[in-house]
Amino acid sequence: MPRFIRAVSFVTIATVIGTSYYYYAVKRPLYKESEWYRVSTQTSGIINRKLELPVESADTSMQEYVVRSNKETMKDIWNEQIRSAVGWIYSWSH
Repeated sequence: MPRFIRAVSFVTIATVIGTSYYYYAVKRPLYKESEWYRVSTQTSGIINRKLELPVESADTSMQEYVVRSNKETMKDIWNEQIRSAVGWIYSWSH
């Protein structure tokens, strides 16, 4: 029995070391190109103040707002409710 336990522990340790080597040496380029690594690097750069944040300039051009009447708004709400009710009733058949 001790021989079996020794063999199992050796296989377990060899598997852990082999897996660690594989992911450290072989898969490392995939980790460097991953989204997780990119976000982690950017976050640590921001925290350590090594990374400049892009600042977008504010748009100062004129903006035009369209105000609709209450009648049009109520009509849109009514149409949305009717459509959802018809969809709900139609879903009974499927």
